[in-house]
Amino acid sequence: MSKKEKAYLIYPFAIYGEDIVEDFKEMLKLEGYEIVDPFDLVGIGTDAEIAERDLKLIEESGVVIAYLPCEGVQSGFEIYHAFMKGKKIKIYLSPNLDGPFFAWLRERGVEIRYWAIMELR
Repeated sequence: MSKKEKAYLIYPFAIYGEDIVEDFKEMLKLEGYEIVDPFDLVGIGTDAEIAERDLKLIEESGVVIAYLPCEGVQSGFEIYHAFMKGKKIKIYLSPNLDGPFFAWLRERGVEIRYWAIMELR
């Protein structure tokens, strides 16, 4: 049996604990990923130590997957950190959130898939 690839999951805190996130995690598990959810593993708060621990989890993961069905403040920093560390990145993006930074990432090999919320239901 092969070991599952660790996938650090980025998503907006606003949808933490929602069924839509849990459905997305299940889909990723079926694709063979071991999910690294920073909200579950590190916690929530404003202390800089949380950011340090999140960044360490990104560095320890084989792939970084961003699920962005709505805007999320911290998501851009985490994606950029993963990009600068040379991580494989996949972004599942709501079509209405596309913009120049996603185009920049796409041109540099980041896989971007357009994914509306209702597609998971």
